[in-house]
Amino acid sequence: MVMASVALVVAGCSAPATRGVTTIKGAATTSTTTTGAPAPTTTTPAASAPWPSLVYAGPGVAVVGISPVDNGNQGTRPSQLYLSTDMVHWTEVTPPRAQVTQNGGYGYFERASFLNASTGWVTTWNPATIGVTIYRTGDGGRTWSAVSGGGHSGNAGATVLLQLLSPTTAFKETLEPTAPGMSLQVSTNDGQTWETVYNGPPPLTSDSSHYQGPFETPIVFADALHGFAALGIPPTDVLTGAGEGDFFYTSDGGSSWSRETPPLPATSYTCPTGVGSSSTTSCLFDLPVFSDDNDAVLPATVTSGSQAAVGFDVTSDGGLHWALTSPRSAAVT
Repeated sequence: MVMASVALVVAGCSAPATRGVTTIKGAATTSTTTTGAPAPTTTTPAASAPWPSLVYAGPGVAVVGISPVDNGNQGTRPSQLYLSTDMVHWTEVTPPRAQVTQNGGYGYFERASFLNASTGWVTTWNPATIGVTIYRTGDGGRTWSAVSGGGHSGNAGATVLLQLLSPTTAFKETLEPTAPGMSLQVSTNDGQTWETVYNGPPPLTSDSSHYQGPFETPIVFADALHGFAALGIPPTDVLTGAGEGDFFYTSDGGSSWSRETPPLPATSYTCPTGVGSSSTTSCLFDLPVFSDDNDAVLPATVTSGSQAAVGFDVTSDGGLHWALTSPRSAAVT
């Protein structure tokens, strides 16, 4: 609900006044410095059909990318980026390089990950080049530097997911559902280079009933070593099955994964027993949300037909053990 509110508020932001820009080009990166403090803005943009291509809320910051067109025509005109620290006042912080055309097209804002209101990365994807650019700021969007983020196709569901763990360490997950395929990479040098730590699809178990690791699912890391993967609620990619209660854990930075079984809400329904099951029951976990290094909440649900049971698993030891709390029944309409 918070993120939806962000989109509604920022859709009415205006295009910025022109500011002085200095661009410095290097061998590995392009650093773009914007002179002067960005000015807050609250009026309607001078662009037709503004559309939120990026909506992100993190610790003490909300970021929204606005594309002037939608319906598959993103990239035909430059997009804008807005940042807020109070969900009331918004500042236009578009990296100047994002306003420059490449191969006749513009990149539009796709993903973001912020450590706080000052330090964060945002990505654009350019339909003309199918390339991803990562923009990095350490001063709340006053200045930006840029590195290549690889790319992804324009096929349905293709995207690059990003998680920043420190100003220099980040994980990048590239999803290509129609291939199907995926890769997980880590950078420890501010995005200059990336090391592939995991590829998919992973092999099946000996009885061919389950994948031995996550496939085409979002991944979140609590730190550089410990991470979790789940389909999400609702499932983010129906290609991976009906919802078998998949929940994976890694303790080596994503190189290897183990299937974990946090408790699901008790029901009379039976979860699907294998990949490609035609069961009408769906058992799903979302990604856990950590409040510190040890404590987290993990949403879980079992759905069958018009009935659903929902609950929350909690951990106090970094995800090694989970306990179910607050189970509820709900009708699915």
